[in-house]
Amino acid sequence: MLKRWIVQAGIGLMLLGGGFSAAIASAQTPTEQAVSSYVNVTLPAIAQMKPYIDKSAPERAKAFATMGLTDAMCAAAVTDAIAAREHFAEGAGNLCGAMIAWMQNEDIYTCSRVKFSGIDFAHTEPVNAEIAKRHKADNILDTRLRLQKSADCEGKTVTYWGPSVDAHPGARCFSEKFSA
Repeated sequence: MLKRWIVQAGIGLMLLGGGFSAAIASAQTPTEQAVSSYVNVTLPAIAQMKPYIDKSAPERAKAFATMGLTDAMCAAAVTDAIAAREHFAEGAGNLCGAMIAWMQNEDIYTCSRVKFSGIDFAHTEPVNAEIAKRHKADNILDTRLRLQKSADCEGKTVTYWGPSVDAHPGARCFSEKFSA
């Protein structure tokens, strides 16, 4: 009986040790996770949507419905980039979110994320070599500028945004709550 318990405990410890070593082996640094998200999530999503930047809203919506992309995928990649302080990856994640919004004809979110991506791309500190290489090779800056132009983000001023925000379904509730 004691011998069987010792054998079972030994097997349990081996399995536990194997689980720990697998967890340690698969653990990534924040930079490795940011690179992985950038290469495996952000860039493919941007590439998938890129041909539709200059298309009409109905064409974008129809194409987007077949892509299987979600808003959360870009947000997760941005979180990974922030944790690693990889601004190019963060900016590309914001661009990804802007493109998803544009595919759904949501210009307020599109233009805000385009602006955030520009701020991220302006950082000059060292960038992970893989991110820098892919950023240039995939022409991410040009994609950002194309989206900015197509969505007319530069031409949309307070005169445009004020009524757009007021027309948003949640705006009335928000303004009533904070105007009292």
